[in-house]
Amino acid sequence: MSEIQEPATGAIFPSTLRPWDGGVYKNLGAGPRIMKVAFISIKVYAVSLYVPIERLPLASGTALSEAGFPRVIQMQLARNIAGSQFSDTMRKSMGPSMSHDLAGLTKFCDFITQQQLQTGTVITLLLGPASEVDVNVDQVSAVSGGDMSQAKPQLSLQSEAFCASLLQIYLGPKSVIPEAKKAWLANAVRG
Repeated sequence: MSEIQEPATGAIFPSTLRPWDGGVYKNLGAGPRIMKVAFISIKVYAVSLYVPIERLPLASGTALSEAGFPRVIQMQLARNIAGSQFSDTMRKSMGPSMSHDLAGLTKFCDFITQQQLQTGTVITLLLGPASEVDVNVDQVSAVSGGDMSQAKPQLSLQSEAFCASLLQIYLGPKSVIPEAKKAWLANAVRG
C-alpha cells in the first residue's frame, strides 16, 4: 500500500483508509498545521483528508465542504502537546462560527483535554453524512497501513455546527492549512 508523506513534519499517511464504518477512503493529500508564536513558526500537526473512493471525482472542489457524504480528517501530531492546549486552539478556531450551538465543540474539547497527545498521536475524525462525528485517538503504529476497521470510536457526537465549522477552518477562505487545502481541492476533482 502506498503512502503520502507530508514533508514539513515528516508525517506519513496511508493513501487509502478503511475506518470502522466499513468504507474505503482515498487520501486527497496532506499539509502542515503551523502556528506562529511571537516570531517562531511551530509545526503542530500534519492533516490529511479522505473521501470515499466511490464519490470521486467530485464535480468541484467546493463539494468537499457540502454535507451529505462521509469524510475522514486525520491529524498526526508533530510534537507533544497538552490536550488542554489542543482543545483551547480548537475552541478559538471553531467557536466564533458556532456561537449558536457549542454543545458538539464542548463535548469534543472535553474529550481531547483528557488525552495524552504525544508526537505521533493520530486523531481520526469520521464525519458522517448526517453530521455525526466519530473520534478515535491512537498512536501512528495503530493506523499505519490504513486498516482501522477494528478501531472503535472513543467519542461520538451529532452536530451540524461542529462539522460545518471544522470543514470551514480547513477548507474555508481563511484556511489554517492553505497548502493542504489547495491539494485537497485539486485532487477531489481529479479523483
